[in-house]
Parts: sequence; structure tokens; C-alpha cells
Amino acid sequence: MSNNDKINNEENLEENVNEKEKGFKKLRPNKKVKSEADKDQERLDRAKKLAARKIALKGAYDSVETSVARIGQWFSSTVDKFLFSRKYDKIIAIALACILYMAMNFSRTGVFVLDSTYTIKDHPVTLVADSAVYEIIGYDKTVDVILTGSSTEVNVARNQQNTVIKLDLTGYQTGEHTIKFSPANFSNRVSVSTKPESTTVTIRKKETERFKITHEYLNINKMDEKYYPEEPEFETNEVLVKASRKTLNEIAFIKALIDVEGVTESFETEAPLYAYDKEGKRMEVDILPKIAKVKVPVSSPSKTVKLTVIPEGIVPNNMSIESIALDHNSVKLYGNPETLEKIEEISVKIDASKLDRDMKVFQYLVLPSGIRYANVSQLAMEVKLVETSSKVLKNIPVSFENNLEGYRTRLKDSDQADVDIEIFGAERVLEDITEDNFGRVYFDMAGVKPGEVTLELKVDSNHFLIKYELEFNEITMEVVSE
Repeated sequence: MSNNDKINNEENLEENVNEKEKGFKKLRPNKKVKSEADKDQERLDRAKKLAARKIALKGAYDSVETSVARIGQWFSSTVDKFLFSRKYDKIIAIALACILYMAMNFSRTGVFVLDSTYTIKDHPVTLVADSAVYEIIGYDKTVDVILTGSSTEVNVARNQQNTVIKLDLTGYQTGEHTIKFSPANFSNRVSVSTKPESTTVTIRKKETERFKITHEYLNINKMDEKYYPEEPEFETNEVLVKASRKTLNEIAFIKALIDVEGVTESFETEAPLYAYDKEGKRMEVDILPKIAKVKVPVSSPSKTVKLTVIPEGIVPNNMSIESIALDHNSVKLYGNPETLEKIEEISVKIDASKLDRDMKVFQYLVLPSGIRYANVSQLAMEVKLVETSSKVLKNIPVSFENNLEGYRTRLKDSDQADVDIEIFGAERVLEDITEDNFGRVYFDMAGVKPGEVTLELKVDSNHFLIKYELEFNEITMEVVSE
């Protein structure tokens, strides 16, 4: 391409660019700048429009208010004409009374209710049945009674004294039945209901059976401790009991309850009778008669027995008890004659591990069951200690007890037919103990079966101020049945 052609092309390109720029300039709108006068005019126009709109709204409100006032005046005039019209006065009175009654008797939830409700708690139930022939089991002895009505009538009904809640079993036969409770003697101006409304009862026919009378003394702890009520003497030893066969089979005993509070001499009384099951719970049955005439001998049985001190544990520091001097060597006991007969002595235990020197010990007496009083409650003991000595007792025979089956025995080691025993204590105490007066060594054959057995050796001795060790503590033998 020549230079002239290049120059011509560049000129053409420049013209095209200029033409495009001119076209763009034609498309852009001419932006007009507003003056301050124009802006003030616009503000004035907007204010006029707002004022005109406010006037229009006020006119609408005034129109609505006028319409409502006219409607109110019309309604008021119509109601006045209707209310004060002789033609409709009776209808109006009835309508107003109904409105007032409903307003007074509507609950907050809008549910129509009566004026007042009151609940009588645990009202007794009256059973209507032939109790001499039938046993009635399972019914509620009390129920809650709900009274509903006007406040005045409810208050009157709740204070009535002759009201009755019946459980009427008239006409029902033996078996299980569900029966409603029947209120009676309540004001007919209140509504009466029970909670629960009904109960399930079991009806059984009664039978009669004889039972022996036992007894129990009440308030025996309130008698003078030196006195004791002995076995009572009943006018009759048996009574008749009426109940269903099932109930009769559950009776463990018939008991007369005899009150002996403050008694110091023999007396006569009438004791009430009650039936009890094997767990000691009182049972509702018919007892004929319901009371028993009884004579109660009251005595002051007593017995004097010796006191024996038994040290428990080991005296420390290789010391032993040489002597114990008591301020009382015997005690007089008061209580049950049978218990007194079995008691030959009262044991007083002391803790030997706390005896570290010659000392004075005080100890309270613990009375056996059945003993109510003792003329001594506390003992004072002078305890003397010396160094421990020892001594061996030779060839103490080994015996047995409770061979109830008559078994024969054959020792596995014939040398175990007797045993040596080393005894420890104060020398003066040991001097008085020999093989003859030590006591006995034995084994217990209770529960033993034939065959080879090994049994523990036991010692029965009344020498309480010594300790001992056996040559061997077990014995092995062959047990043979006859």
C-alpha cells in the first residue's frame, strides 16, 4: 500500500470517530438547573394539597359521628318507648329477672352452675342388713357427702344433725355385690351425692364356733413393781364367736384385756373380749358374751438369789484377778413366779481388759425378763490383782451330750478319750482347783449323722477367775448307728 492510501484511511477513521461522539452528545438530555423560586413554589403546592386532604378527612369524621349520634338517639328512643310501655311491662320484668339470674349464676368460664357446693368429709355410713345372720365385708365405713344448691340452703343442710348415708343390703344374697350409697334426711332443696357413689361388698353367712379365752394385762408397768398379777380366774373359760367360716378360720385367739394400773391387791372386774388373727390384728366378729367376769389374784412373789461376777476379756500386763469383794452377795427379786422359780443366781459381767490395778468397780444389775424389781440396782466391787500363775490338770475325761439317736462312737485316736488342761490365774485361786472340781469337757452330738465326724470340744466350768487352754480343741470319731 502506498503512503497516500495510508493517509487517506487514517483521515476516514478520524471522521468516523468524530461522527460517533456527536451522536452520543445528541442522546444526552440537557440538564436544567432549578432556581430558588421554583423550589418555593413546589413547597407551597405540597402544603396546599395536605391542607385540602385534612379538610376532607374532617368532613368524613363529622359525617360518621352525626350518623352514629342519630342511630343512638333512635335506639334510646325505641328502648324508652318499649321499657315504659304498659303493653310490654310484664314481658320486660320477666326478661330482666332472667338476665339477672343468669348473670349471677354463670361461672367465669361461661358454664352455668348452682350457687354453692360444700363437701362433708368422712360422713359415717349406716349399714342396713341382717348382721346377726350375715357377715358384710369390704364396704367403706365413711364417705364424703357433696351438697349442691343455693348458699343459704347448703349452709342449712351442712348443719343438720340427723342426716344418714345408708348402705341398704335388703334383699341381697350371699356373694359379691356393688351397691350405691343412699342419702337420707337431707333437705330436699339441695342436691346430695356421695364420693364414692357406690361400694363393692361381700356377703357371707355366719356360723358359730367356741373359742377359749386368753388374757393380756394392760398397764402392768403402772403397777407398784413389788406386785404382780397372777393367772386370772374367769367365770367362764369359753365364748361363742359368730362369723363366716373364712373369718372363723383366721381367728388365732380371743383375748380378755385386763387393766391393772395402780393395783396392789386381788380384785374382780369385767374385761372386754376381742378376737385377733395370727399377726395380732383385731378382727370384727360377734363375741357372745362381749365381756368376761374375772378374778385377778395379786401377790408380791419374791426370791433371794446369789450374785456371781463374771470377768470378760483378759487382764493386761500378765495379771490375774485374785479376789472380788462385793458390797452385796445376794439380791432379792420380785416378778413372775414362774420366772423366779428358774433363777438360781444373777450374773454380773465386768470388762477385765480395763483392770490395770487394784480398783473399785461399780456395775448396774441387768434384770432377767419377767423380773420387775430388785432390792439392789448397783453393785460396788473391790477387785484385787496379782501376777498370773499356771497349772496343768491331767486326764480330764471327755464326755458327750445330745446323743438322741443312741449312736455308738469309736475314737480315731484313743488318746483323745481324756484331755490335759492348762489353767491360768492367781496362785491362790489355782490352789483350790483340781481335776475333780474343774468342771467337764464334752462334745455336742446334736444333728450328727453316721460316719466320720470331727467335733469341737466345749468346757462347762464355774471357775470364772481363770483362763484355760485345752491340749486339743477338736475330737475325731466314727459314728455308728445301732
